Formats: sequence, C-alpha cells, structure tokens
Amino acid sequence: MKSTKYSAMDFGLVVFGFVIIGVLEGITAPAARALDPSVYLPIILKQELPTSTPTPTQTPTPTPTPTQYGGDIQSLAFSPAYLSDMNLFVGSSEGLFMTTDGGGTWNQIDDVSSTDLAVSPGYSSDHTLFQAAGIFVYKTTDWVSWYGTTPWSPYYVKALAISPQFVTDQTILAGTWAGVARSTDQGASWEKLTNSPTKVKFLALTTNYPSDLTLFAGTDTQGVYKSTDGGTTWGAVNDGLTSLSIRDLVISPNYTSDLTVFVATFSEGVFKSTDGGDSWSSVNSGLSSLVMGALAISPNYTNDHTIFAGTIYNGVFISTDSGGSWTESNSGLGNLEVNELAISPSYANDQTVLAGTADGVFKSTDAGANWVIIGVPIAK
Repeated sequence: MKSTKYSAMDFGLVVFGFVIIGVLEGITAPAARALDPSVYLPIILKQELPTSTPTPTQTPTPTPTPTQYGGDIQSLAFSPAYLSDMNLFVGSSEGLFMTTDGGGTWNQIDDVSSTDLAVSPGYSSDHTLFQAAGIFVYKTTDWVSWYGTTPWSPYYVKALAISPQFVTDQTILAGTWAGVARSTDQGASWEKLTNSPTKVKFLALTTNYPSDLTLFAGTDTQGVYKSTDGGTTWGAVNDGLTSLSIRDLVISPNYTSDLTVFVATFSEGVFKSTDGGDSWSSVNSGLSSLVMGALAISPNYTNDHTIFAGTIYNGVFISTDSGGSWTESNSGLGNLEVNELAISPSYANDQTVLAGTADGVFKSTDAGANWVIIGVPIAK
C-alpha cells in the first residue's frame, strides 16, 4: 500500500491543503475540503489523540449512503475477515472509502489524502483501522470517532505496518521521510527510531514478528533495510540489487522457514531473496516492463507459490512458481498503469485480488484471469 507519485511531502515539506477551522477540546483539528453534498458524505472531523485515553468527541454523521470515489489510488486493504464481512478499503488522494459488499457500493469516510492504511488483525471484533494522512496517523474503532497523532512531525507518513499480534502487543510502525517511528500503545504515542533509514516508503513485518522482531523497510533511493530487534537497529541489505529505488516489498508468510522476500524496483523489475535479504537475484522472466508499481503475495504462498506484480506501463503479471516466470494477466483491466495491489486473506478460497490503476480499482475473483472495475473511474 503506497503512493508512487512525487510531491512536496516526499521531501518532508509540510504543505497543508486544508483550513484550520477551530478547536475540539483544546486541540486544533484540520477541516476537510468542501465537497458537493449531493455526491459525497459529510466529512468526519479528526482530532489529535491526547496522551491519556479520552472520552471520544463524536461528530454526528448521517447513515452512510453509496457514493462515487475518486483521486489517485494510493492504498488498498482487505478486512482480515473479508470472506464473511466483504469489507474493502481504498485510500486515495481524494479520501478514504469503504465497501461492505465487496465493491458493489461505496461509502466515502473522509476527503483526506491517504498514503497508507493498516487494518487490525482483530478487525472483526475491535473494528480498528489506521489511516496515514499527511503528518498524522489517524485511528478509528467505530467509524465515527477518529484520533490523530504525529509519529515524526513535520514529516509526512508514507507507510504503515501493523503487528500480526496487534490485539495483544498493540504495535504499529510508521515510515516517514525522516525515519521509522514505533508505537506500542495502539498509536497513542510514538518512539522515533533514530537509527532507522530515511526516505522510507514501505514497511513489512514478518508473520512471526512478535517472536523474531524482524521487519524490512523499502526506501526511495537507499534500497532495502532490515531490523531484527523491532526497529531499534537497522542494516542495509542491498547485495545484488541493481536499483535502490524501491516501489514495493512483500515477505513470504512462511518467512521463518523460507526466508523469502520480494522487492519491486523503479526501473529494474522484481528481485527475490531467499536468505532474509542477505543477497538478491533478479526474477524478471516474462515481464514486458521493468518499471514496477506494486507487489502482492499469496497468503497461501507456501503451497501455491503465487505472487502478483503491477507495472506502470503493462498492467498485472502473475507468477505461480515463486517468481521463476511471469505471465501477463490483463483481461478486462481497463488501464495498465498499476500502482497498487492487494490480495484477499482468504485467497486460497475466494481467489480475489484488487488492482489500483489510473482509472480506479479493478477486482478479480479468478486469480487474476479476468478483471472488472468496482465503483466508477477515478476523477481525472
């Protein structure tokens, strides 16, 4: 989940596109841009989270109604319980959108540009979602009240990664242009990890993170970094990479055994490591474009060996042999500029994949063989 376009935020420059409208319980809150009420839902005001747990101040919100969504697609996320609740989330330059029917109808939650989203592994019971927007990380547990904190002000948050044991360890990490910040209290407060890499655009934790404390960071110009102590110390792991401009990073769900990591680069295609990042090899056989936009790995990778790659010019490619070869998979895909991919947590059963393109979000329910747009094309 990420934005591949450059702007002032990429260089740590805070340029606010909203107007400060007042104070909620003594804390300044940004107002969302005005929208046509006939098309969009009223915006939910978001406030900064105090250091102590507050009594939520709720802005009354009418019952959501279906709406269009627009803007550059910057993040996609499935509910961990998607097979039963059909919840999907889209973060775009025009706001955060949610569907509860697999994409048939959409509700706009806000109009704040979202650079990344992170959904709690316990979402079905705790309803927790985090949204990276500007210098803030916003959190909700009820879709009415939102609270925002700043992991590394004044730098924009580019990436989020949530612990697979978030329900118990309450850990979430945020990547910024200045470095990585870590929270162990559900985002209420943040520790700046001063030894972390800078220009961080992607973060990924192993599925065994609570035990091995291993995570990877993909940077804009410095390649890949790895930490094995929860982010306190880091080391560059770039041996074999011919491009240090990382465009996505995914870890095998069976990393403890196979030590497999994939990265997508800006101009040199896809690289694979089977030794925890110590060395990398190009895996581009069958790719007709090496300008990459996104990766998504099957949660059943150990058995199906499946990984998807999105390119900026030639659409989606799929590999079912652990990256050994790639096959174009663009039937029905209306736009071949793919900068986001997400795969269902129940992929082994539902074969569902999402692709974020320059024309909106496309969905496949047959493992990428065919795609249909869900919602309407994005605003140009």
